[in-house]
Amino acid sequence: MMRKLKLKNIIFRLFVLLLAVLMVFVLPLLNIVIGDDVSYIYDTFIGKKSEYNGIIEVWNVDSFESGCDSKMSYLESVGEIFQKQNKGVYVVVRNLTKSECINLLNAGEIPDLISCSYDFVSNIEGYICAFENNCENVNDIFIKAGSKNGELFGLAWCTGYYFLISTNEKLEKSGKIVNENTLNQIAFNSSYEYKIGKQSKKSLSITFGVGDGLMPKNALYAYNKARSIQVEEQSESELIFKSQYSAYCSFLANDATILLGTQRDYFRMENRVKNGKISDVIYLPLTNWTDLVQFSFRFNSSNILRNKYAEKFAFALCDLDNQKKLEKIGMFPVANMNLSEKYDTMCDIVLGNFEDLELKLVFS
Repeated sequence: MMRKLKLKNIIFRLFVLLLAVLMVFVLPLLNIVIGDDVSYIYDTFIGKKSEYNGIIEVWNVDSFESGCDSKMSYLESVGEIFQKQNKGVYVVVRNLTKSECINLLNAGEIPDLISCSYDFVSNIEGYICAFENNCENVNDIFIKAGSKNGELFGLAWCTGYYFLISTNEKLEKSGKIVNENTLNQIAFNSSYEYKIGKQSKKSLSITFGVGDGLMPKNALYAYNKARSIQVEEQSESELIFKSQYSAYCSFLANDATILLGTQRDYFRMENRVKNGKISDVIYLPLTNWTDLVQFSFRFNSSNILRNKYAEKFAFALCDLDNQKKLEKIGMFPVANMNLSEKYDTMCDIVLGNFEDLELKLVFS
């Protein structure tokens, strides 16, 4: 009797299993044969395709360095997520120099989006079109910076900040004490003389780079203005280069007491600290003004769906979850969010300061 019950139980379970297989696999296939609907099997077993099936081409043009990884790596990582969420859409990112980008545009090649900063906008202004919608994630100050006549043309997706950087050793040589004089107050008054063998040399007060249209001194002016600090500027104490990296190298070579650098210089110095090449580094983030902003600009296509998904990808760059990943490239979010727990002690200082931030306008 017990054997018969076990046998009936086994048969019943096999019947249920076969029924499940029939429901999951056989019926969908039967539906295809009867209805001749190829998309049905795709939707059932792979996932529903997006309205637009094709390529979204994104060109990235850099005018300033990221903190610790390339902007292209962020664009590609968001692209991979976007492709999974929008099946049938493929995001292709091309990293181009300014001259390469201009040559392609002149040759008639047009992308769906260009990622670039302020200084390159004059080269693409005749090609770009306004976004159809507004991005609610992005702080209003960044939306305003990329707008023209009430329409959004440039959608910011990351920002950087300038830093004043020095060391206790340099400041002691210049006769300055950090506790009494913050870096912004002695920026133009901290030069000193030193000897290498019998040769006398002079370390100027401050060094910085102005290449690619960057205006780092504006960040220092805005920082002091916000604190009602007036500092007498001494132009003979400045050491100006056409690239920020050259300024960084001059700082290491003791040509200047203070480096007016970017987030990239902060990470460069932190790497030197970790490797034991330098110590007692002092940082002051200048959070009241920046022109270190990367925008995405949309190009118009005859394909309405392609335009729609190009805009959708631009908005994905500003998605809150994706904005958290900006720390991987050492850049900062433009979204209204608090990411202080995601950054280290120095970098989280620059967060939550949008209300005191001044931005250059793209179309000013």
